[in-house]
Amino acid sequence: MRMKLPTKTHFIQLILAMVLLGTAALPSKAQTFEVNVDGSFVDGDIRFTGELGIVYTFLWRAIAQSGELAICGVGRFTSPRLRTTVRGMLRDASINVSGLDIPFDVSYFTSARTVQSMRSEPATCRSTGIPVSQASGGVYLSFGQAIWRN
Repeated sequence: MRMKLPTKTHFIQLILAMVLLGTAALPSKAQTFEVNVDGSFVDGDIRFTGELGIVYTFLWRAIAQSGELAICGVGRFTSPRLRTTVRGMLRDASINVSGLDIPFDVSYFTSARTVQSMRSEPATCRSTGIPVSQASGGVYLSFGQAIWRN
């Protein structure tokens, strides 16, 4: 018995099907929304030891949105030469909810040009997927260690 070999068209159809199936299986990028910054936002910063000092300042707040906990924020890079390092720290951030550390990328925070504009720009928010009912005892935001060599 002789088998018919696949043609170029068969390979193209197979690749197209794999791409479509792979795309459908990927989780969608988390949706963001904006809120106005008010007095309930908390000041924070990322600082390096030594002469570098504060390299990123931000305002943030945890809010309830559609029954889930969302993290909102606006920030400003204070050192252009450390922007890449700090952005990595923002991606590697974590939130502590009810005593559990949960990795949570906060690189979506609104980027403000000046410290003064941080209070007038809208904060960008993203849901954590954690039901508000499970968030007791406060929410804390932390960043990992980073090393920067000149």
